[in-house]
Amino acid sequence: YVLGARPDRSTVMWTVRYLHSLRYFGPVARGVIEIVGGWTILLVATGIYLWWPRGQAGGVLSVRGDRRRRVFWRDTHAVTGIVVGGFIVFLAVTGMPWSQVWGGKVNEWANGHNFGYPSGVRVDVPMSDQRLTDTAQTSWSLEQARVPETPPPAQGAVPIGLNAAVAAFERLGLHRGFSVALPSSPTGVYSGSAYPDDLAQQRVVHLDQYSGRSLVDMSYADYGPMGRWLEFGINTHMGQQFGLANQILLLAVCGGIVLLAVSGGVMWWKRRPSRSMGVPPMPADRRVFRGLLAILAVGGVLFPLTGASLLVMLALDTAIRRLRGTASRAAA
Repeated sequence: YVLGARPDRSTVMWTVRYLHSLRYFGPVARGVIEIVGGWTILLVATGIYLWWPRGQAGGVLSVRGDRRRRVFWRDTHAVTGIVVGGFIVFLAVTGMPWSQVWGGKVNEWANGHNFGYPSGVRVDVPMSDQRLTDTAQTSWSLEQARVPETPPPAQGAVPIGLNAAVAAFERLGLHRGFSVALPSSPTGVYSGSAYPDDLAQQRVVHLDQYSGRSLVDMSYADYGPMGRWLEFGINTHMGQQFGLANQILLLAVCGGIVLLAVSGGVMWWKRRPSRSMGVPPMPADRRVFRGLLAILAVGGVLFPLTGASLLVMLALDTAIRRLRGTASRAAA
């Protein structure tokens, strides 16, 4: 008996997930988040490069001074950064699959070219233009996978019905709690999908709606190497892979990120000259500066939108310097 009904993906958590990925706000907002994600990775990389102890004893893994002194906040920022930096990069990289440009391209590579299914999965059946993500919740690696079609039925053929389809999915061993998408046309299929916290149990099966024959049956083990790695990262990013320990660790990392932001702000406030932005001076060692430029250049190539934003920043900085120079000469 049907006990109730509600629209698919109408829960509070679905709303939270869509807000988190900015899918409500279109490609521009997702592009901005992609830029922020790329800059996050670059800030960690350049921060570690600047932290690297070049003969320095204090402020590497210890905090000097007290809260009244700027060195205390500098050391707090540096030590916190080196502890949580790797986790921040992990969160940024595993969040990038939903980004506008980088995520789209990596999704193509992870999916392979067989109708969106990883290479090696049997797809020698007719395929519709419908995407798996349009019919049911699916993994990131299969968002672009196309749904197969039931071959044209013989005259008088009758669909097996939902109960028989569910029984077939249970015989095939889909994880409990799987969802079923019903065929929407005479050539549609019954699609059973299960995406539990345990990655090994992820699976999607499409059935011929008349014979009940399995047309495509794919699990996590069938993903390509990149797809498996990214799905593992995404599952960990969402706090699912290792249960409560996963969630507690991510909560501690979030606390570290807040401390980084606060210590960075306090450090800037204590350093800034009166009526000035307090931009840090150029590194005294030119080799350090060249190393920073190399890191930024590599990051700009790996994350194109971030690289584009870097070029815009450089152009604005150059223009402002020239304007200031012109104004100074005019005043003299």
